[in-house]
Amino acid sequence: MVRLSKGGGDAVITKEFDANKKEFIKDGFFIDEAKSGASYIDENTLIVASNFGEGSMTTSGHA
Repeated sequence: MVRLSKGGGDAVITKEFDANKKEFIKDGFFIDEAKSGASYIDENTLIVASNFGEGSMTTSGHA
């Protein structure tokens, strides 16, 4: 997973990246811009914190 931000801000776009091929995975996992996070638990499991709607964010806009 690669996290990309505009100007180093807290909000990021998260995209799945193939480190061996050095390219983003076509139709890979993607999280729209938000103060979010994603981490692998194992090879096939990703845990995600993001804006999933009302009640899913703190008052400062973090997941």
